[in-house]
This record gives sequence, structure tokens and C-alpha cells, in this order.
Amino acid sequence: MSGVPPIRLPSVRFSPANAVVLLADYQVGLLAAAHRLPAARGVPPGMVMGNVLALTRSARAEGVPLVVTTRAALSGAGRISPALAAALPPGLEVLDRATANAWDTPQVRAAVAATERSELVVAGLRTETSLTLTALAAASDGYQVYGTVDTGCAFGPAAENVDGLVRVARAGVVLVGSSAIAEAFAAPSSALTCHPAHRLVASESPQCSEPVR
Repeated sequence: MSGVPPIRLPSVRFSPANAVVLLADYQVGLLAAAHRLPAARGVPPGMVMGNVLALTRSARAEGVPLVVTTRAALSGAGRISPALAAALPPGLEVLDRATANAWDTPQVRAAVAATERSELVVAGLRTETSLTLTALAAASDGYQVYGTVDTGCAFGPAAENVDGLVRVARAGVVLVGSSAIAEAFAAPSSALTCHPAHRLVASESPQCSEPVR
């Protein structure tokens, strides 16, 4: 397509020792709303939570820091999922916020910065906001961001969801599956392969068939 910049995978090797995981908006009210969405909107909500829990447990087992945030937990969005709360390290504070973009909240940015790690894995329930907006903002602040595409679903039109994934890919965010991240946590020497979604939105880039080095 003329005038459209190509998407390229960054030439980096994922390093679990330099990674931190940000989990956004896995709340009971939002999950209930997700269960009412049409099946065409993406990953089924039950599968979403299974993937999130597996990612969380893998990160915790390998000592990868977790930052967890909710949005307006006292409203209809509700508190954090009890299953996720049970999987978190004891005493980990869940940071509630008012903004759609988690990165707009100073406490969230500070919690990530406090880990002194520069590779940020973002998992968010709402693909359009929890994942897309947060990943774009963190990438603009200099983090190497990995967005897990199977840990959320589109609450809006499918076309907007695809547009969001294209935007983050063009910004240098690597779209990956949560299982690939979990495997990389357990086997740090392995290459991390981009998710088929990245190859789909970056179809003009042959590099997207290669592992992230």
C-alpha cells in the first residue's frame, strides 16, 4: 500500500531477566460483559482467563515481576477476578485507576519503573484500550513492549480491533501469544516467535515469519 510505512519486528532478543508483566482490567464486571460479546470478537472469555492465569503463574514461578491494575473497581467494572487475585504473589497491590490507558496513571508507570526492567509484557482484557493504548504509550516511553493477543477480546467493532493491532505493530510492539511468553520465562535461551496476528497485520514484512532475536 502506497504511503503506508512497513511493519518490522525489532531486532531484539526477549530477555526474561529484563522483563516485567503488566496485567490490566481483569475485573468481574468486565469479564461478565465479555461473556456476552459475539463469538466473532476474538478469544472466548473463558480461554482469555485461562491464558492470563497461565501467564501469571509462569511469571511468578520464574521470579518475573508483576504489575496489576484495574479501572474504576468500585463501579460496574468490579473488583479483580478472584481467580487472578489468588494467583498473584501475596501482598501485591492492585493499582486502581480512573483512565482507560493504564500508562496514563503515574502509579502504574512508577511500579513498572521500580522493577528497573525495560521489556514490558502487556496483557489487557479490552484489546482496544487495556492492550492497545497501554502498549503504544509504554513503547513511546522507550520500553520494548510485547502485547499478548490471546489474553483479551475486542469490546468494540472487529475492524477497530484490527486497526488497533496494526497501530501497535507499526509502533514496534511485538504481538505474541501468552504461551510463547510463558515458555520463554521457563527457557530463557529460546527464541520468541511472533504471533500469527503479527504476521497478519504485518503481511508486507517477511521478517514477521522469523523469531524475535
